This record gives sequence, structure tokens and C-alpha cells, in this order.
Amino acid sequence: AGGAYVPLDPAYPQERLVFMLENAQAAVLLTQQNLLEKLGSYGTQVILLENDWSEIIQQQVHNPCSCVAANNLSYVIYTSGSTGKP
Repeated sequence: AGGAYVPLDPAYPQERLVFMLENAQAAVLLTQQNLLEKLGSYGTQVILLENDWSEIIQQQVHNPCSCVAANNLSYVIYTSGSTGKP
């Protein structure tokens, strides 16, 4: 669909999670209500699974057409490097 997946561990400190979201320039945050306060939204679109499920299931069931190529990102994984930043 043209997006990239960025897994976030809610056990990480809030500062690290915010850094990862901002650094990845996430356009959408897909999460649960109980995690939203820790993750923040920093102005991005937030989809809450338990609140927005009725809208989610009404979406088209086939993948939208997109211009995705082999060199497009599929996921971004952050690890702690020697700098201490993900």
C-alpha cells in the first residue's frame, strides 16, 4: 500500500518512542487507547483500534493500487547503537 511498518515497544521509555516516531516521520499511528498517552501523537493521524474498528471493517478488502517498487521501505527497525539513541 506504499507505507512502512515501524514496530514500537510500549515498554520503551517515552522519550525513545517519541524520537522513533518523529525520526521515522510517521504519517499514521495505529495503536490502542491505553498506549496513546505514552506514545503521544505529535500531530499525526491516530487510529485507535478499539475505537475505530467499526470504520476499519468498512474499508475495502483489496489492496489499493500504488506505485510500490522493490527499493521502497517495508519496515524500519530501530536498535540502540553506541550513541544510546535508537
